[in-house]
This record gives sequence, structure tokens and C-alpha cells, in this order.
Amino acid sequence: MKHYAFVAIVALCSIVSGATIADATDNVYVFGVVPQSGPTRAAKDWTPILQKLEERTGIRFQFATTRNIPTFSERLDSQKFDFAYINPTDYVKVADEDDGYHLIARPRNVKLKGILVVRKDSPYEKMEDLNKQDIAFPANAFAAEVIPNAILHDHGVKYTARRMASHESVYRAVATGRTAAGGGVVRSLNAAPAEYRDQLRILWTSEPYSPHAIVAHTRVPADVVKAVQEALIELDQEPQGRKMLGHIAPEGLDYGQDADWDDIRELDL
Repeated sequence: MKHYAFVAIVALCSIVSGATIADATDNVYVFGVVPQSGPTRAAKDWTPILQKLEERTGIRFQFATTRNIPTFSERLDSQKFDFAYINPTDYVKVADEDDGYHLIARPRNVKLKGILVVRKDSPYEKMEDLNKQDIAFPANAFAAEVIPNAILHDHGVKYTARRMASHESVYRAVATGRTAAGGGVVRSLNAAPAEYRDQLRILWTSEPYSPHAIVAHTRVPADVVKAVQEALIELDQEPQGRKMLGHIAPEGLDYGQDADWDDIRELDL
């Protein structure tokens, strides 16, 4: 099993590079996390979870993320992660491949809702008011970019899209007046720094869609996958585990099934 070099950006966060670690041991598994709200937030949310998984299973993990969502999707396509927490469109893509990743868990009772946010003091009251404005989107984000773009086009709104690295980058751009509006999801807005969140209001909310998924690569031994899967799903059985899952799966994780993402497939993106 090959693993990859990492460049630290904060104490708890690593960014994947393409170089191979020559002396990597076979019992260290790379766990990739999509940087939905930025790499620092991904590290803050997931490092404690991986530490708890190590305690419960004896399996060692290397946390990994990237500086932005498009780069993460590229790394996923290149199968650089052993386990990964990924967005719905990436899940559908990799799950429909013959050899690659398969589902091991999903947030229980969670649906993604895309939103468009504006400053609280802005004059915009409906989507059509954004005509000829700049709108920020987190690049490659399903509910925060793909869905709002489609609805804006359906409403005949003409705008300039500003693609950004993460949800937090979008909220910052809107809060500071760099763009008139921005795409996101309710969960990432709630998790955004108060200095941005408190200046924003939701202009529009989408229909609900299936959430992110946790996957394992087919190269990972079946007994390792099973141990990790069971440990993830049992995390909410104790107060500390429920707290760790708070920003990812407030009601805990469940096994899920591939058909849960048929709503994404039906969009034919």
C-alpha cells in the first residue's frame, strides 16, 4: 500500500502532496476529509474522531485534506486516500466505478440544503434581485455551488460567479462586501466564525439532498474496513463521541446504502 507525503499547515492539519513516503508502514491508513469549510476546520472536526478511532480499533490513521475542494476531488479521483469523507457528487462518481471506493457510513437523518446568503443590511430580498451581481461559490461543492447555479440559471439571473476555496471563504467574501451573495449550506453557515455569520442572512434555501459519505478504498483489507465502520457507527454511544460528531453528524452515523444517493444521480449532473 502506497502513502503520500504531507505538508503541515497547522498543528493538526496536513495537506496531501503527490510524493510517496518510501518507508510508510502498511498499517497506517490515509483518511481524507473534504475541506468544506476550509482545511483548518476539517482538521479541528476530524482529528479528535480519528484519535478516538485509533483508541477503539488499534488502527493507525494519517489525517489528510487539501487547500480547496477541487484539489481534494482530484486526489480522490487518483485514489490517494484509503478512507475518505466526501461530498455527494464525488460519492456518486466513485461509487459508480468498478474498482475504487465503497460506502461504509453516512450521517444519520441528515439532508443537505443549499443556500444563498447576503449581508443582513443588503437590499436583496429574492433571487432575481441578484441579477448582474457578483456571487461567490465554494468550487466543486454540490449543494453550495452546483444546485444554486442551476436554480439561478432557471430563474434567468445573470451574474458573475466567483469560485472560492471553501465555504468559509465565501462567507467572508459576502460579509466583507466583496460579493453581493454567496452559496453555502446551513451546517457550514452555522459553523462559520461569528464575525462572518452574524453579518449574514439566508436569501434562498434549496430542496433537501443526500449528504456527504464516508468511504473506504477496495485495497483496504475487509477486516480493517469492518473495524473502522463499526467504530464510527458506535461513536455516538457515549457523550464524548456525540460531541465529536456534532458538526458532522449530530444524530450519529449509520451504515446507509448506495441507493440513498439516487436523488443525486437523478439530477444527471
